[in-house]
Amino acid sequence: MQKKIYVSDVITEDIVENLYAGNNYLIASEMSSGKNYWMRNVLLPYALENNKRTLCLSHRRNTLDQQLNYLEEYKWECVRQFKGGMFDLKTYQTFQNMVKRNDPELSRYDYIVCDEAHYFVSDSSFNTKTELVFDFLNDNENGVKIFMTGTSNGLYYLPWKMNWKFLKKLTTITIRLKRYIDMNKMKQFQQ
Repeated sequence: MQKKIYVSDVITEDIVENLYAGNNYLIASEMSSGKNYWMRNVLLPYALENNKRTLCLSHRRNTLDQQLNYLEEYKWECVRQFKGGMFDLKTYQTFQNMVKRNDPELSRYDYIVCDEAHYFVSDSSFNTKTELVFDFLNDNENGVKIFMTGTSNGLYYLPWKMNWKFLKKLTTITIRLKRYIDMNKMKQFQQ
């Protein structure tokens, strides 16, 4: 039986530390692989510790509300450390309005996490403002841009200025490679 590999098993704090502003990073893995868990338990604590502001975008209000529930205690921990306001959760639609107004808050984020990033393709047929967010992110060189999705295929057709850097693309090959590495570590330990 294969052990499931979660995003937080692959993308550790050491990797987050080496992400560069302006780059597009993709976490492409199936549902229940821990993409949002990684954001809450690896990225946000790292950002808080290093005084970096994080924006988390979500495609639907119900998904955003779920994140707010998960992050309620984290929000209060930030306040206790006098670091309130270090992360924001917004829908893409709210962010579209910020871009439209040229809101000065836009340039203050060190990390921008786009959950359900296939939004740029799937919603574009009925939401003519998806292009506003896409153009802002495409031109943004100040923040680390992390796109998380289980369905990344359509994203490759968009006119990105920066190439993608894969943080996690879960495939059978990845699982086999991880198992091979783990087995070799076990053999070395036994010797």
